[in-house]
Amino acid sequence: MLNSLKYLSKRLLYKMTKAGFLLAGLLILLTASHSLISVEKLSDPGHSFKVFEREGLYPSYGLPFRTIVLDNYTDSLMVNIAYASDPTNSLQSAFLNPRYHSPDAPNQIDAFRTLIQKDDGSRVNYERYWHGYLTYLKPLLTIVSYDGIRAILHALLVTGLIAFFIIAWKQHLRKLAIAAATGFVLIDTPYLGQSIQFSGVMIIALAAGITALLAGDRIHPLVLSLVTGGLTSFIDLLTAPLITLGIVLIVDFARYPRSVIRMLAICMAWAIGYLGIWSLKWIMVELFIAPGALRTALETIGTRTGGKADEAFSHFEAVRRNLFQLVGYDRSNKIAAVVVGIGATLFLLRYNKFSAIEMRNLIPLAAGSMIPYLWYLVAANHSYIHVWYTYRSQFLTVAAATLAYLEMLDLRSMNQDYRRLCRVIKRLRTRC
Repeated sequence: MLNSLKYLSKRLLYKMTKAGFLLAGLLILLTASHSLISVEKLSDPGHSFKVFEREGLYPSYGLPFRTIVLDNYTDSLMVNIAYASDPTNSLQSAFLNPRYHSPDAPNQIDAFRTLIQKDDGSRVNYERYWHGYLTYLKPLLTIVSYDGIRAILHALLVTGLIAFFIIAWKQHLRKLAIAAATGFVLIDTPYLGQSIQFSGVMIIALAAGITALLAGDRIHPLVLSLVTGGLTSFIDLLTAPLITLGIVLIVDFARYPRSVIRMLAICMAWAIGYLGIWSLKWIMVELFIAPGALRTALETIGTRTGGKADEAFSHFEAVRRNLFQLVGYDRSNKIAAVVVGIGATLFLLRYNKFSAIEMRNLIPLAAGSMIPYLWYLVAANHSYIHVWYTYRSQFLTVAAATLAYLEMLDLRSMNQDYRRLCRVIKRLRTRC
């Protein structure tokens, strides 16, 4: 037994070391994107600026009864950083992430105008994040402008979604496919390709999910979770990072025996990757580039966790607002939620296997579904202010709840009733 544990520990350490080299490679790639792709190679920023100017800061997008708000404020900032990098000092640009800025600009789109005017003296740094999205944003900007990037990201997300569902279905993980589809639909995934900021975390999530399905036991779930957390911290600007943890957990729930300890271990590995890569940026900038950056980061953390956003702010209100955002504010959304809830309850009362199912098998699913709300309580200020995109972390809640619901259904009884119904319909047709 002891030898087996030592063997497993060595293998896990070996795989985590490989994961560390992968993340180190990403840091080198980020620096290379600054040094190898000069501003002259990028498309005319004026084309991108016209889109931002036409649409405004927060345009609505989607179906009339289910729209989302796009974040052109942050997208213009991200494109701004891509154009503001200094190839003559690529390492400093990679760590400080300068952008064009004007004290007179009321928002980031107007600040982007400074870039168009090529005012090289007006730059400020945004070093709190890695801004790893530049590893693909800058190469894309060499061939297309902002509109073209939207189209590419949208196609990539749709392709990833289709691939994930096909693979899960072929592996006979149909409950997983249904649960994940429900989660992706309710967090409005089909729209997210329209935003650079929102799409990054979804691309990581789909890549992690597909990797988990295809690799199987060849990649330890703790290693996958560690790498996924690190990639999320590297690319995402704190939108809905728990989506990437959620996809790893939901695939693991569907494929392997469930236990709360296993779930907590995966969460811990993800947290180490996420917080480790993020804090590494602060420490490196503090030690080698810009002293004082660590203090600024810690002050921001204090604000985002406990800062009072307004008079109505509370930790409970942060959770409540994210719940309501998930349902939707349109009257049709609320009616649909009530109808589906009542229908699902009645259906479960008719077709359930409570007596046969091991309820302890559902405890990890129930525990996992609560993780987003713990996040909202900890990062209450951020979750309260940015509810219009932080609600997407509830992907894990929806997917885990749907998977638990499917586990409780008595599919054999449903199939018997379906056959009876088919026979009744056949008799009625014969009589007619």
